Amino acid sequence: MDPIYFYRDEDAFGCFSNFSPHPIEVDGRIWPTTEHYFQAQKYMGAAKEEQIRLAPTPGRAAKMGRGKDGKLRPDWEQVKEAVMGKALRAKFEQYPDLRAVLLSTGDAMLIEHTRNDSYWADGGDGSGKNRLGALLEVLRAELRVETLRVVLRGLLRVPTTSFVLFSRGTCVVCAASDACGPLAQRAIEILREHGPRGAGNPSADFTVHRLDEERGCVIGLGHPDLLVLLLQDEVAARSDLELGLRGRHRATLDAGDLVVVHVEDRREGGVNDLLSGSL
Repeated sequence: MDPIYFYRDEDAFGCFSNFSPHPIEVDGRIWPTTEHYFQAQKYMGAAKEEQIRLAPTPGRAAKMGRGKDGKLRPDWEQVKEAVMGKALRAKFEQYPDLRAVLLSTGDAMLIEHTRNDSYWADGGDGSGKNRLGALLEVLRAELRVETLRVVLRGLLRVPTTSFVLFSRGTCVVCAASDACGPLAQRAIEILREHGPRGAGNPSADFTVHRLDEERGCVIGLGHPDLLVLLLQDEVAARSDLELGLRGRHRATLDAGDLVVVHVEDRREGGVNDLLSGSL
């Protein structure tokens, strides 16, 4: 997919900007924008924190936050990305329409494009770190997984059917009759063997099953227990071929790094688990 560039809040994908006019509720208070919250946290607990919260515009909040008239919290460099992530999660959780826009971007690289910032943005020429874009991509992956878990629980109606979910949405279904031992390890073995499909090959070695308007579609691959679920926000008006190729590409990527993000163990005595890395 082509990269998605954003900067001004009035542009396409402007909702990714911290200046977009979307108030958020965090820590028991309303912040006019994520920029207000981020800049204020530089002075957490000091009078300047509230002064920034009340700034009339995000531009003014940014200017106040970068000013030299206050004592910056000593751990700011260590916590600033966590603060930004917290603000972004609040924004995209509290506005379902923005969440849908973020999820609709699929696997596209998200780039804040401006020469005014080489840390949060790309520096205008690609030399910047683009940390805002990277954090949005992390959040997109997290929101996708959270949504997929809910959808899969509804799809797999047999109460003893377990599933293992990988970071990009690939799922291995485990029926009670054939699921022995650690589910994650079994799923990894299946994905390692059957996941890589040659993403550039347009041959239709997949099946596409469109669901209802809320659940997207399921892409079946080369193993009966291996599937990729695409959310409705990604489906849009795409053809079955486009959807199949996207699903196959996701499975190929998941097979490359094998990061398990959720195990739903529905066997008797099974324990659901959230995993944070590859096995």
